[in-house]
Amino acid sequence: MRALEVLLAILLGLAFVLPWLDLGFGQAISGLEMLRATLDASGRMGSVASFGDMEGGWVVYLFWALPIGIALTLVTGAIGVWWARGFALLTGLVPWLLLALIALDLGSDFDEVFRFFAVGAWATLGLGLLLILTGAGLLRLPARR
Repeated sequence: MRALEVLLAILLGLAFVLPWLDLGFGQAISGLEMLRATLDASGRMGSVASFGDMEGGWVVYLFWALPIGIALTLVTGAIGVWWARGFALLTGLVPWLLLALIALDLGSDFDEVFRFFAVGAWATLGLGLLLILTGAGLLRLPARR
């Protein structure tokens, strides 16, 4: 078992259901709710699919890549295969790629996004960074004696 990858994937899964954006007036939206917004009732791309100037595509795929990556990291980490690090690295990159796409879309107004970040968004970015470091082999648990 690759305990660090499994632990970080579980924590990232928990961060995914925490509030990501604080909409004000006590309302917040989680990563899971944003994922659901990528599909409408008929199963086609929904409201999040057309984000700013980006019509569909990468934003939707990256939202779906996060829970899929979490699941793959959990499974491969639990069975202890060496390529679990690769899934950890790719899964950790997803939230940062989402942030980069949002930055490209918003341009100079990008700094305003951080005002709306809630605990789930910060936790997702932090855990994503830890998964990147783990996948790259720069972060490991101490060896047992």
